[in-house]
Amino acid sequence: AERERARDRWEALPQAPAARADRAVSSPAARATAEAVTRAAQRGQPLALIAPPGIDPLPFAARYHLASDRRGGGLHVLDGADPGLADLDLWRSEERSPLVRARGGTLLIASPERLPQNVQSYIGAATTGRLGLVVIVPRTVDALVANGELDERLADRLGDRAVALPPLVARAEDLRALVSDALVRAGLAYRGRPLGIEPAALALVVEHGWPGNDLELESVMLRAALTAEEDVVTRADLTRAGLTPPPGARSAPSRGRVRTD
Repeated sequence: AERERARDRWEALPQAPAARADRAVSSPAARATAEAVTRAAQRGQPLALIAPPGIDPLPFAARYHLASDRRGGGLHVLDGADPGLADLDLWRSEERSPLVRARGGTLLIASPERLPQNVQSYIGAATTGRLGLVVIVPRTVDALVANGELDERLADRLGDRAVALPPLVARAEDLRALVSDALVRAGLAYRGRPLGIEPAALALVVEHGWPGNDLELESVMLRAALTAEEDVVTRADLTRAGLTPPPGARSAPSRGRVRTD
């Protein structure tokens, strides 16, 4: 019974970030990405997620974990830049190794190229079907190997199963859902109620190129939520939050609202 309760707790933890990925999959790019991640999980294959700057890869990694047959074993998240992970003896330990702790679940390593080469090599040799493996990398696995950043043994373990996460500029159909989610969360957290957005403001969001991707969108929506005078974020609120119309864009009327609650 205790094992069943522990499994339920492990399954519950990744559900929130996975739900965020599921709420914004209207665009062809997002749908293709979600399907590729799910296929890799169902086949029990390791996966490399190629994340452009500003993209949050955790929702897609959580989706991978929950789509696998190891969803009851926990999603274990590590950062390759953590100096505490540079010790090869840690990875070899039967008590402390992240590989041991992640058995039966999924091991997620962000920036594995930041780990020492001998640690990378050990991970490539020691990972088996007893755990799922997801890595988050800034470029393709082949490019990292060619630059001497990623060990070939780890690259062989990952294979050619890489999924490039789409930037926001390729997900225009998802922007409304992403904006609504950000304003609901920011409004509830800081104002005690969800916020809406007027059509003219939403048009400005769609016109923007979002070079900073998820990070830029979240930052702008948070600033707008904190400074908005009403329960509806306006075009003027977004401008004060730092979002400027692209050159040549016409000013849109500020009428109506789009509910997000």
